[in-house]
Amino acid sequence: MNLNKVLFSILIFIFVTIIIGTIYCFIQKKESIKVPETISPEINQNQKSYFTELGQLRLSTKPDKNDKSTIIILTPLIEYDSNNRIFYEELDTKKLQISQIISNYFTSKSINEIKQKNEHAIKSDLLASINSILALGKIEKIFFADFQFL
Repeated sequence: MNLNKVLFSILIFIFVTIIIGTIYCFIQKKESIKVPETISPEINQNQKSYFTELGQLRLSTKPDKNDKSTIIILTPLIEYDSNNRIFYEELDTKKLQISQIISNYFTSKSINEIKQKNEHAIKSDLLASINSILALGKIEKIFFADFQFL
């Protein structure tokens, strides 16, 4: 009987400690988060970020007249509005399709065909193809952090 009282007292103590700790955490969390009432439009307008989730792509071009293909290494960066979280999620969801579009573009052309086009024309072609699969926004710029022929 005496043992039951001791165990019951310990159980009550643990329960009260958990309740007090939980209440304390909620109070601390609410105090530490200070959300501004209004966000200045000047600060958040036109903030651009770069979608880098495609990583580095290693592609092989279409064989040329000599049956020789060239390896291309490139790292595409897609500029998007950092305030548009939904569009970022669409880019993230479709990153495999976007990688495939870029891959198909370069693997369908020989090295001579790629070198004959200027960088602006290549980027315009890729932008049109990528934007054709996007529904929640359009990308305006694509950059290549790396663009090497091996």
